[in-house]
Amino acid sequence: FAQVGMSKIFQKFRKAHGLPLSWKEGSNVVNEREVPFTYVWSSSLIPKPADWGRHISIAGFCELEGSGFKGEPPTDIASWIKRDDAKRGPPLFVGFGSCVL
Repeated sequence: FAQVGMSKIFQKFRKAHGLPLSWKEGSNVVNEREVPFTYVWSSSLIPKPADWGRHISIAGFCELEGSGFKGEPPTDIASWIKRDDAKRGPPLFVGFGSCVL
């Protein structure tokens, strides 16, 4: 994704070093070269697709010991989690892995 924002710099570098201006392998290089890759989620949550090669594995969830939240959440958050609203249903969390927001 770095190439999107820095394409002019990359093109200038490639031209100065006699390289082709476009890189043919693109984002599929991991699959084409069968670079070993592991996803860190549970296969019970999302099973490994049948078309993924043997170089791709699913390890399951990982957590450093002692890194999880311990104790009771604040009262306002606890009541929000326990709310019983037929229209909205229970809360849903969607995380983005290591993305820091």
